[in-house]
Amino acid sequence: MFSLLGVLGCIWVDQTEYNDMRDQLLDFDSDGFQTQAEGGTDCDDTDPAVYPGAQETWYDGVDSDCGGDDDYDRDADGAAAQAYGGTDCDDGNDAIGPHATEVWYDGIDQNCDGGNDYDADGDGYTSAEHDGDDCDDTEPTAYPGATEVWYDGIDGDCLGDDDHDADGDGYPMGDQPGDDCDDTDPDRNPLNLETMGDDLDADCDGGLDSFGLPHTSTMDVTGFQGPIVRMSDREISVGYAAEEIVDPSDGYTVYDALSVVSFAPNGFADGPTLDYPYGFSGSSGSMGEAMDFWSDGSHYFWASSLHRTSPTERRVLYLDAIDFTRPANDDTAGMNISDVQFDDPYSSIDLFVDDDGGLTMVACEGTFGTTSVIQDHVDEFVPDALPSLQLTSDDPFQLCEVASGTPDSPQFWTTRDGVAGAGVATVDEGALVDGGALDLGELEIASWTLVDWEVEVFHSVIWTMVVDAAEGIYLWDGAEVDWLVPDGESYLRADIGADAQGNAYVCAVTDSGALRFWVGPLGELVELTMETGLTTVEQCSVGASATGLVVLAVRGDDQLIIGGARNPSE
Repeated sequence: MFSLLGVLGCIWVDQTEYNDMRDQLLDFDSDGFQTQAEGGTDCDDTDPAVYPGAQETWYDGVDSDCGGDDDYDRDADGAAAQAYGGTDCDDGNDAIGPHATEVWYDGIDQNCDGGNDYDADGDGYTSAEHDGDDCDDTEPTAYPGATEVWYDGIDGDCLGDDDHDADGDGYPMGDQPGDDCDDTDPDRNPLNLETMGDDLDADCDGGLDSFGLPHTSTMDVTGFQGPIVRMSDREISVGYAAEEIVDPSDGYTVYDALSVVSFAPNGFADGPTLDYPYGFSGSSGSMGEAMDFWSDGSHYFWASSLHRTSPTERRVLYLDAIDFTRPANDDTAGMNISDVQFDDPYSSIDLFVDDDGGLTMVACEGTFGTTSVIQDHVDEFVPDALPSLQLTSDDPFQLCEVASGTPDSPQFWTTRDGVAGAGVATVDEGALVDGGALDLGELEIASWTLVDWEVEVFHSVIWTMVVDAAEGIYLWDGAEVDWLVPDGESYLRADIGADAQGNAYVCAVTDSGALRFWVGPLGELVELTMETGLTTVEQCSVGASATGLVVLAVRGDDQLIIGGARNPSE
């Protein structure tokens, strides 16, 4: 018997009754689980719906299964649901919560910070890789509209600019060749044209008044002749000839090649519009020592001599033309003017086209005294049908030039052993027959050692340049005379151009292979410094347009480089 003390006093019960009464007191809610207070597992012995294993009802404030969990943290990740005042934005996924590491661009806010999952840097702009406009979603200072901080390697405003090109001229700031020397001025970079005399290094070549040579022809050339610069309102043309030209893009080789590099009339910014050789597909001989070139942007004429060795050794004078105004099957035309064998090549060839398109070519052969003259029109050029005049003289011409300020009245200039002669002859087609005569009056200037001679018409003014090996360069525009006297060197070759304001542009090659360049009106010529990068300069040519563009082409080390500048007086 056991005594059970109750409110009524001491009641004696047997063992079975005692056990039943004790169980009722330890499991007050009769849910089959004793209270935790007496060592049981029922966390709430007043609620029969609360016991271990019961179905948990989340967010009611009751720990129904007595798991000891936060009833507002269903996924048990340590953070209560946001809907009940917590910080867990997805209480059904224990991988999502303030504790989680954000996985960007999966559409899920893992760390529940409420941010755009496609804006990793938190700058308020969606990543450009996910249909946004933030160019760098790892850098909070880079977004559209941000202030650009140049040269930090970051595209701060997301405009896609080179961060080292603040002026947007396409050239990064730096101290290496080809870099921009002033990144605050888009008009100063290696491809800009120098404005001569403005004390500003516009082309970043390190010289204030010099101009660089930004274009190098891509052709692999052997046996250069030329170059010759021709300016027109259609384009800048630089013609040359060579014994062999290989196009490195496809390995195509032409022999006895005639080539042209052309550019838009306003300069070199867009690169060449044409850079291609024309000629024979198989070897046919060697280029001679003389050539000339003329172009107006639609018609291209080359006069050149060839040294043929098969079937017999002989030298041949050619006039070749390309006319882009004609059908394709007439584009290329060649004319053999002289097919006689002689020991020396034509020593001088000159082409002249007047304002009406009248074409005249004169070629001098310095040993046997053969002089060839042809005339035609650039729009009427017909292969193998050119009227020609071939002269033979016992007193051969060494150098010859043709030019005229009046259409259809070509003036011929020749030299005989240091004596310059000038004459005017009007030759119509009917008179151009073999054996005809060309009466040239002589004008003795001096007993010079002539090495080069140019007579050119620029803006209706005839300019004369005579190069003497010892005395220098003589220049005459019909009114003014100037001398360029060498200072310890001899001039071997030279060329002249002139603009409508009377400024002359003169380039010369010395016997040491150096390039010299002068600009200005006669009597006031100023020498500018030219840096070509060539070991030895062999030939130069210069031209000037009516718009003030001056173009210089230089040949040396089997390379052709071309550059330009502007004259502020234009």
